[in-house]
Amino acid sequence: DNLYKSIISAHAAYTLIDASYIENTTKYFSDISYFKDNISDKYENFFSIKREIEYLLIVVDVDINKLDYKTNLQAFEIYNEIIDSSLISSSVKERVKKIHDFQLYK
Repeated sequence: DNLYKSIISAHAAYTLIDASYIENTTKYFSDISYFKDNISDKYENFFSIKREIEYLLIVVDVDINKLDYKTNLQAFEIYNEIIDSSLISSSVKERVKKIHDFQLYK
């Protein structure tokens, strides 16, 4: 069922994002993208989660590769899409905003 597949995929993506930070590696990025792609857009709540995972994947890449977040156009683009979207839940917007602010001022 798509609901269970989406739940498992979202959990796996978040877990691999955490593992990427812990191990300071990008080797899980293709797996994270795979799981993200398996999250169904059919369910409204999962749309928010999928967009958050897309944003987190960019942030992890920036941090692990020691890139400058402030010059990463892709990070700002997806951040603005999340913040401006009426389809994204307020809790996801709040988490993404906190991460964005942290990245800007660290």
